Amino acid sequence: MKLVIRKKRSWLRIGIEDLLMGLFWLFFGGVLFLGINFLIKMYSDTLVTYYLVFNFSPTQLGEIMDGILWLFLLLGTAAIFKLVKGMEG
Repeated sequence: MKLVIRKKRSWLRIGIEDLLMGLFWLFFGGVLFLGINFLIKMYSDTLVTYYLVFNFSPTQLGEIMDGILWLFLLLGTAAIFKLVKGMEG
């Protein structure tokens, strides 16, 4: 059996990676929130402003929401498999 030796990452690199992932999830969550509110016809001046800033067409917003939902589904499934594998020992 061949062991894999991994380099230890610095705290700065870990912090930058965590910050980037947090910003990506914040963006995805915002787009999802925006899309759901427009689908249920809950409008406000702020939501309309964000919608105009992102400049989404209705079909484009639907495709982005589909992609985000698939991403959540895949990540959730991977997390469940990891938890189950960890419990089995």
